[in-house]
Amino acid sequence: MVNIERRKSQRVKKALPLSINNEKGTLADISREGLGISPEIIPVGETIYVKMEVNEEVLDLQGKIKWIAFTKTQEGACHIGFYITKAPEAYYKFVDNLLLGRDVDFKN
Repeated sequence: MVNIERRKSQRVKKALPLSINNEKGTLADISREGLGISPEIIPVGETIYVKMEVNEEVLDLQGKIKWIAFTKTQEGACHIGFYITKAPEAYYKFVDNLLLGRDVDFKN
């Protein structure tokens, strides 16, 4: 079976803490359009809220779950694809710097 990449934008692998609907999660990869996240608890709701701290600034993202993979990962029991519907400009600057190979301070 051939695995065809369906992503429109380049992703950067990054294992970092974040919160998803006020629960702990781990970022696995990031792009301008979405995130790969391993949550401790699968989020429920039409709109999902993700918070991450970059350079002492809290970035609030809104989006939707695009897919869920129920395979055991190092970070948790599943992995979700998060599609961003709303993000501040600082988020896009953060991602652009990562895509250019410039790492930035990331906290949660």
